[in-house]
Amino acid sequence: MKPIKLSLCTLIAISTLSHLNAESSLEETLRKAVEDIKISGFARTTYVVSKPNNADTSESLRYSGQLNVLYKNIDDLHFGATLAADGYNYPHSNASIPMAGYTASNNKGLYVDRFYLKYLNSGFELIGGKYDITSPWTETGYNSSRGNGLSALYKGVQDWTFAGLVFVQTNGFDDTNLGVDLGSNHNYYAAGVTGGLKDIGLDIQLWTGAYENVLESMLYTDIRYTLGGFRIRGQANYAKINTSFASEKGIVGEEGLYYGIELRYTHDLFWLKGIYTKNDKDQPLYTVDGDNGGFLTSGKYEAINIANAKRYSIGVGKNFNNLRLEGSYSNFDNGTIKSNGESIEIGYRYKKVFDASLELGYKTKTGADGEKKKTKSATLETYYFF
Repeated sequence: MKPIKLSLCTLIAISTLSHLNAESSLEETLRKAVEDIKISGFARTTYVVSKPNNADTSESLRYSGQLNVLYKNIDDLHFGATLAADGYNYPHSNASIPMAGYTASNNKGLYVDRFYLKYLNSGFELIGGKYDITSPWTETGYNSSRGNGLSALYKGVQDWTFAGLVFVQTNGFDDTNLGVDLGSNHNYYAAGVTGGLKDIGLDIQLWTGAYENVLESMLYTDIRYTLGGFRIRGQANYAKINTSFASEKGIVGEEGLYYGIELRYTHDLFWLKGIYTKNDKDQPLYTVDGDNGGFLTSGKYEAINIANAKRYSIGVGKNFNNLRLEGSYSNFDNGTIKSNGESIEIGYRYKKVFDASLELGYKTKTGADGEKKKTKSATLETYYFF
């Protein structure tokens, strides 16, 4: 075979084409990598001013944010991580924290909070790592209930989701309302089904769970029925506290039932709603997060875990395109403490990326000694979503 002779020009041309092809492949790889990255998150600020009738004015500024990154590195495998930031500022030395569940120890600054692997295939979703615990008794999002664990979801049946999860080394399991530290080294288990019959307006949640050595068993149901502009929602939660834990923390009732009902009517941009809830006389512990937003309450930041609590509230509101106006009256009574309050909220929302609200409130609280404490408050809150 005769050797093939290539001219210098030919060699340069081949080299150039190869180089261009390599650059094209690199560009395609980078483009594909960018397309496989999903970024989401939020930034939030909350400024609160309150003035009790028997104390000085107090102020607090809280800021928080999250940057969530989800990268699809193999066809069905995703890697996720969350960069979070939070902090507080108290302009006055006598300032008090306005919301249950938040203390100075939460002032963490900037930190990586979650990292996990997610596998998606044919209706199945498997997640493993450190991430938010999604269940009726936990809180997701900022300062969430989270831990190291594994969860499995199946969404292969239309309009239904079946879930099972196991977590260890949990964080954010607290209840400052009870002054009880729930600990962080107990295993957490939950299984549930959510879905409904959309054609008749019925939505259902059924869950069972346990928090090792704290809550031996938990049963939760949430049913919503919508007909035209009317919606009725019923909610019930049974919880049994571990005997040793109850004795150690001085909790009298070891098992009990919480239930609540909500009636809501919506017409065009107008809505009206009423809520009533009741807790067991002696059992105070129903959720592992003291300000859980999944339970019906009569207050924006009201804690669920209070024995013998009865609450009701009435609210009315109207939307004006991007603007909204809301007013509410709420009442609370647990046999020892009674309180009632009124609030007005003005809000503005731009598409799904920005929300701002100003809430003005007036609350009267009567303690066990019969002394009444009246407090005026103003809360300015902003959200940016991306």
